[in-house]
Amino acid sequence: MYNLRYHIASLVAVFLALSVGLVLGSIVVERGTIEQQQAALVKSLQKDFVSLNAENKALSAQVDASTEFAQALVPQVTQELLTGKTILLLANAGRTDGLSSAVDAIEAADGRAAIVMMQGPGLKLDESAVSEAATAVLGDIGSGSLNESVVASLTAEWTTLGARPLTDALVKAQSIRVEDLPEDTSAAGYVVLASWDNKVDDLVLNLATAARDRGAAVVGAQSLTSDTGVAAAFAQAGFDAVNDLGTPRGEYSLTLLLAGRASGFYGVGPATDAPFPAAPAQPGD
Repeated sequence: MYNLRYHIASLVAVFLALSVGLVLGSIVVERGTIEQQQAALVKSLQKDFVSLNAENKALSAQVDASTEFAQALVPQVTQELLTGKTILLLANAGRTDGLSSAVDAIEAADGRAAIVMMQGPGLKLDESAVSEAATAVLGDIGSGSLNESVVASLTAEWTTLGARPLTDALVKAQSIRVEDLPEDTSAAGYVVLASWDNKVDDLVLNLATAARDRGAAVVGAQSLTSDTGVAAAFAQAGFDAVNDLGTPRGEYSLTLLLAGRASGFYGVGPATDAPFPAAPAQPGD
């Protein structure tokens, strides 16, 4: 005969079964909903990817077209801006970022590019063989330092015509390598690219300052793809600078700075004055 406990147990079992059923049912429903949401999300992402991929291709095509246009236009704008001028490019062995771009810019403007390749920081004057070679040419330097005398003598040799005894001595001592700077030419401008460990050597800055004091145009430059620290250091020291060599825009900026048609710090980044200088005035304007 059934008693009250049996009825209570039966009711509890029924309610427990209903509860379990509701929980299992909700899990199934939720799982189905989640799967639907996942499918919708995947479909939406796929659609966005297709759209972004198409947009990226269109933007890439525009960039390529703009670059091609600039490559064709810049030589026309800068033509003859450096006619009759020799520009000395000061670089360092093992790091020639932007060198070929600078040469291209100078030659496109009908200028002549000469290269001085430094073989070590400070022209390696801390090595006895180099310091002895320099001293043999300079003689008694009095109360001045060897660095100061070397900077003054090299600047005089590079910015005037004639023999270059100190330059020749440093070449022989493997302190520098020199290309295309014969005695019958002199540097009207410097493009400084030299950097060690992303820092500009003090002697390099001294050479740049001495050249500017003698009337040469001086630009600190680096390529867009390699931050050597040169452009920012030169701009901070009050020189003109370009940080996007390797692009038509950078070559355009470099040429105008060397030609004296602009001044400032050009390229990319918040520290620059502008992406590029204004176009030079044409004859008759």
